[in-house]
Amino acid sequence: MWRSLRQSIQLHLKTVVAFGVVGGLAFAWSLYISSAFPGYLFNSLDFWYGSDTKHVAETMWMLESERFDRLDSHPLFSLIVLPPIRFLALYYLNGDVLFAIKLILAFFAAISAAFVYALARALLRKILFALLTTAFMLTSATFIFWSAVPETFLFGSAAISATFFFAIVGNSSPRIHVLLHVFSLAFTITNWLAAILASLSRFKLSSAVMVFLAGAIIASVLAIWQQGFLPGAPVFFLHMGPEDIKREGAFMALPSLENIPLYVARVSNYFFATVIAPEPAYNGKGVYSSLNYSPVGWIGIASWLVIFGAGVVRAFFISSRRRFLIVVGGFTVYQLALHLVYGDEPFLYSMHFLPALILIGCLSLTGKYRNYFAALMCISIICNLVNNVTRFLEAIALMPPT
Repeated sequence: MWRSLRQSIQLHLKTVVAFGVVGGLAFAWSLYISSAFPGYLFNSLDFWYGSDTKHVAETMWMLESERFDRLDSHPLFSLIVLPPIRFLALYYLNGDVLFAIKLILAFFAAISAAFVYALARALLRKILFALLTTAFMLTSATFIFWSAVPETFLFGSAAISATFFFAIVGNSSPRIHVLLHVFSLAFTITNWLAAILASLSRFKLSSAVMVFLAGAIIASVLAIWQQGFLPGAPVFFLHMGPEDIKREGAFMALPSLENIPLYVARVSNYFFATVIAPEPAYNGKGVYSSLNYSPVGWIGIASWLVIFGAGVVRAFFISSRRRFLIVVGGFTVYQLALHLVYGDEPFLYSMHFLPALILIGCLSLTGKYRNYFAALMCISIICNLVNNVTRFLEAIALMPPT
């Protein structure tokens, strides 16, 4: 009995240590990437692939901002992010708000990567394969381009990664799922579907509805309380009038024959640019993605398509296939459908669906040919580093230095 207990403790300790090491590496990598950005990034609008970095940075640390109206789509973003940033800046960093923002960005990047590692570890049953999956994520275009940018998508990615983990292999307690609903809804309303799918995959419909309502009520109460110390912050469920609907409609590209080329470009951007960055382009106002790839980039894309295709097939054969297909598969399809018709290029939002794509791809490391796919993933990681770092530096070079 004592030998069995000792082995169990050792296994648990290895898991915790590996989780911490992965999180630490992601934290350090994000912080290192942030050092490459000029100060202009934190004071620009729509320059970096359409991101509103200036407005988001304001809602991350200012107690009064004209941009708190963004909280109608990101209900509890400032409530969660602003207190630790102000605390770090005022009490530990001598007022260095910019570095405090970078630290919090790195922390949430670590959360996202660590939960992807933990779920990959459970699905693949090998630490080496789970580490390989995480390395693939950390070298992806999305992580390199977005893990150090003041935007809401990184925080949403952390919530989604945690939701995937607890939905598939983690604690199935209704209380945990209520927290997942609050956490996923907190950063972006559309990400709430991840928690909804998670609860539907775990509980009977009646219980799932109760969890759903409890999460919605708690989030609503917190949004009302948030108004008390953030003047101008809207309550998300009371802030969708005709003008707001009309404003969101301006970002829609509804189905039509003339939009077919746009849809093709967005599908390509969704599946390719998320992992392999295309050549950055400049339109006079900001940086955006072209459809041009280097030879190394095309090798990376070909490798990724094989890995992803094999992962899709293997998803139907794993032991937790029902939950995985409902939660991760359903969320992936939903995000693709959403970004076909809404918003700018999908790469802007790619931190939201990066964990899903990576987790689907990692399933190629199960089954009879897993070692061959592990070798292919190593090739992909090398291509990612060579291509994505080069493209990242090219995009940085297009930014003003101040």
